[in-house]
Order: sequence, then structure tokens, then C-alpha cells
Amino acid sequence: YLIATGGHPCVEVEDGCTLSNVTFTGFQEWVGGSHGFYWSDTTTTGVSESLTLEGVRWEQGTDATAYLVYIKHNLALQGLVVRDCYGGLDRNGFYLRRVDTATFANVQYTGHGLALDVDATVRRLSLQNCFWQATSTAKMVGQRTIFAVPLNPNTGALPPTAYYDEATDGDRQL
Repeated sequence: YLIATGGHPCVEVEDGCTLSNVTFTGFQEWVGGSHGFYWSDTTTTGVSESLTLEGVRWEQGTDATAYLVYIKHNLALQGLVVRDCYGGLDRNGFYLRRVDTATFANVQYTGHGLALDVDATVRRLSLQNCFWQATSTAKMVGQRTIFAVPLNPNTGALPPTAYYDEATDGDRQL
């Protein structure tokens, strides 16, 4: 168990840190606090790579406006994998900025808030066999759909399996 106290996240990466091949794996409960994983980077001068969150269950969050995963990188995070994870009843889902090649596999977002918030700085976003709660929403600014299966009945704003990429001039933006 990772238990956050007060308004702190369960895991917080300090501003200015560069991550390389960091993995959280196994059966994990991330309990309480504001965000589950929080990384707001404004100062790094290098690219981070290969962050994996696997087997995490987020619960009992203390801030409905916080996110399960909040990543806002200064330059770029190359390679984010979120696999076999569950949560969201008590907060928003995933907030990504400046992430290249993000993969969500077997993720269950059970909340009623913003399931996924990405902008044009996110490139190559893959959803594989995911569940998004029926009343959840998504904010996909500057993204274009490359491939998407139909929405499942009674599911949220995103299809269970899809591939998105940044929109370029002349592309239809969502």
C-alpha cells in the first residue's frame, strides 16, 4: 500500500527530475491523497523515457479535481505505459502533456469525471481493451483518430480500443 496524507499525491516526481526506465509493477493499492501519480515538470533540460505503471488500484482520493495520473513534462516523456490498472471513482483519470507514445492497456476508469485530458503535445496514444465509465468525458484537443472500434454500450466518451495521433495542418481536430 502507498498511502498519501493530507493533500499530497501518493507518488510525486520532483520538478527537474529526469526519469529513465522507471517501473511501478505488481499488485499495488495507492490510497488517499490528491493525485495518484503527479509529475509537473517545468525545469528539466533532458528527455525522460520509459515510465510504466502496472497493477495499480487507486482509491479513496481526497480531491475530486485531481487525477489518477498527472504528467506535464517540460520537454518530453518518451514511452508511457499504463497497464492493468483500476480506479477513478473519486477523481479524474489521466492528464498528459508532452508525452510521446502513451499506451493504455486493460485500464478501467470507474469515475464520472474527465477520464482522459490530452492536447496536441501528446503523440501516438494507444488504447487497448480499456473501460471508461458511462458518464465520464474526454478532452482530446489537437488529436486525430487513426483507428477506433465502436463505443461499447453503456461506456464513456472513449472507445475500448483506439489509436490517436497529433493532428497536423489540414487534419480534422477532435
